[in-house]
Amino acid sequence: MLSNNKIIIPTSYFGNIFYYKIIYDNKFEIEINDFFEKQTIRNRCEILGPNKVLKLVVPCKKEKTQIKNIKISYSEDWRKIHSKSIEYSYRSSPYFEYYEKKILSIFSKKYTFLTDLNKNIHELISECLKIKKETHYSSKYQEYKANYDFRQTNFFKKKKFHKYNQVFSENKFYSNLCILDLIFNLGPDANKYLTNIKL
Repeated sequence: MLSNNKIIIPTSYFGNIFYYKIIYDNKFEIEINDFFEKQTIRNRCEILGPNKVLKLVVPCKKEKTQIKNIKISYSEDWRKIHSKSIEYSYRSSPYFEYYEKKILSIFSKKYTFLTDLNKNIHELISECLKIKKETHYSSKYQEYKANYDFRQTNFFKKKKFHKYNQVFSENKFYSNLCILDLIFNLGPDANKYLTNIKL
């Protein structure tokens, strides 16, 4: 990876393992001045449920604007749906009780802007993973060289990462899920797992 250079990545709603591997290896800046794109990591994550991979989506109001201006919609109680889905999917994982209060506290606050929600999530995940790097957010949109620019990357593209024990993966391992899958299943060894990933 590009560990001695700053890369640019999109803001994320509970970014996945690939997303946090990039953060773990690089100096980085989070883009908040690009335009919002549907069906991306900006407002969506994937967790492992009892029967399938579940997609959790934060509903947004006006979508044709810069990401920093995107407001969250509360026309449905998505916070309850997401918190209950996470709890149901991971309550039997080895480290759920250790992180439960901290992680689920995210859903107790009603955020106006998506970027504020994502910022608090990122700070929380960084604390869980013991990532001590300073996080910078873009002040304006600018061009980056292609190999430093991850803004258009499909983070949901499946990656063949090393297996670890998952709650509902008796017959199949699901790679590159939401970072919560790694944290709840590996706990303090999650950062060691990220270190050992080869991209």
